[in-house]
Amino acid sequence: MVLALLRWRRSDARFLFVMACVPQLLWFSDQLPLTLVARNSRETVWLSICAAIAFLLWIVRFGAIGGAAAVIGAEPYVIVGCYFPALVMVLMRPNVAGAGSDLGSRPRRTEG
Repeated sequence: MVLALLRWRRSDARFLFVMACVPQLLWFSDQLPLTLVARNSRETVWLSICAAIAFLLWIVRFGAIGGAAAVIGAEPYVIVGCYFPALVMVLMRPNVAGAGSDLGSRPRRTEG
């Protein structure tokens, strides 16, 4: 997630880096704030699909085990299914601050 700092001027890149540094439980619901990185509905759907696939794979692998082993085993699924798609989105954007780089902002429509 240190690669997010390549886009350090963007608030969504800084947010992604901070999310990776904050201690969390590795349940998939703790990564819900990562959806703030998405700028449009297509990116939101992409993040949701990636997280859902990772969650289903984790359930298939660790569903019967439960306990601490399942939580520890969730780490690669959370990173690949939640953080990596958000990182790819951030890295595909230019390293500029301003309109459209704020968390949760949507592109403005121009009239005319």
